[in-house]
Amino acid sequence: MMANYEKDESQICTAERSPQQYAYDLFTKLMLTELKAYLMMEFSWMTLRESGKGNFTLEMSLMRRNYQERITHSKQVLLDVMTRIGRVYWRCDPMNWQSKLGVSYDQVTRLLQGYVENEVNLNNDSSCFQTCEDYTDVRSQGCIANELCTKQPRCEGRLHSCQFIGADMTVCQSNATSNITSSRRYDYIQFNNGRRLGQDGIEVETVCATGGDLAESWSKWIFWRCNYCFCLCDEESLLSDRYFNLRDTLSDYQRNMVVTGARFVKAQRVFHLQLQQGELLPGGLINQSSLAWIPLELYDVSNVDIRNGYDYHKLNYNSRAMDLDEIAVDNDTLVVTGARFHVLNNHLNLEVRFSTFNYTTGHLIRPDVDSIWLGNDWRKEHQDKPRQKLMLYDPQVSTKSALHSLPLSKDNQYMEFVSSSVDKDAAQSTVPFIDLQDVVPNPAVSLSGLGIYHKGRRGFGGFFAPKVVTYNFWEKLLAP
Repeated sequence: MMANYEKDESQICTAERSPQQYAYDLFTKLMLTELKAYLMMEFSWMTLRESGKGNFTLEMSLMRRNYQERITHSKQVLLDVMTRIGRVYWRCDPMNWQSKLGVSYDQVTRLLQGYVENEVNLNNDSSCFQTCEDYTDVRSQGCIANELCTKQPRCEGRLHSCQFIGADMTVCQSNATSNITSSRRYDYIQFNNGRRLGQDGIEVETVCATGGDLAESWSKWIFWRCNYCFCLCDEESLLSDRYFNLRDTLSDYQRNMVVTGARFVKAQRVFHLQLQQGELLPGGLINQSSLAWIPLELYDVSNVDIRNGYDYHKLNYNSRAMDLDEIAVDNDTLVVTGARFHVLNNHLNLEVRFSTFNYTTGHLIRPDVDSIWLGNDWRKEHQDKPRQKLMLYDPQVSTKSALHSLPLSKDNQYMEFVSSSVDKDAAQSTVPFIDLQDVVPNPAVSLSGLGIYHKGRRGFGGFFAPKVVTYNFWEKLLAP
């Protein structure tokens, strides 16, 4: 049953708790049922004895012994189950497919985005001697009159991975290109050779809301053909949300608060890993009435006192990877009291803060001086093992999947932010998206770890999301 629970997405979504939590809840309900039955039988024997129907000492003794044997056996079964099942809790996609931008998910925008430019504008000589594929890391150098560049916003950043797709095309620019809230440049690009980029790559009769701009390759000095290239634009601008907070997020440990959940939040164009906290009680339990999200430290990345690499990390072509780790401890005297991102080998890397506590009293022990920060490299099995890169191949926009997302990553992997499919979306989106849902078990419990993982379906961009590792109760609960 528990093996099915771990594999069955619908059960995890419905129960809203880790497999070990679910097993313990079943055990608790079973024990309460057993206790009720025992008390009823005990009361019945006592009533019969008081009524003068007999002594029933032997029957009551036998009943108590059988009850104790069942309890002991149930504990042993629970022990066996809880040592074999996981403690990770992750959030499923919203029910009824109600994914909403800014509510259940958000996006890194205009990190690497499809952009059409003529070869003549990609070099200082205004020449057309090379091919599109020769331009792997360049800037747009100018603009020839009456060409497409005069009709579209220029890419002010660097252009990467240019390729030739077709000589002549109609470019349908996004209806909201001039709108500061838009993250797209193009709705679609229709080539005269029949190939279409965007709108799922399906060639259909479509009226472009902006009228469409014709872009045709042309000849220079008879011999040289100046072709239009399709490149990826890495442009830092007000339309590009590409920042991740690097500041520590700590629970209010002075008031005996510990971390109970996590979620991503985008505020002022910066992605934060926000933590939920709750008051720690005896037995590692949490005061449910004390639960609250730790307020964000908001700042403006354009402020001269706010620094890249210190306050935040700015994604770019050479530094756009997210490490996918599960940072958890087996030590049952430690609970999570904080988390932060830092940059390790140009990757965003998660670190988690652990503090010691007294299980009996529920009090943190000197959390201001005895707490430790741990990353993925603290485990010996990861120290000499290189990270595995998890690739996305021609990914469709994350929210277009007809199936609910499933976890696809494993510990000690990483994935880069990339552009969406050239054919299906004209490379206009940055994937994976960021899942904004609260990741908090119900009921909330103290945690033994946090992690970042990738979920989705094959062929789609998917989502980066946090996960939590619930506290390991079994050793304490089954102690004599």
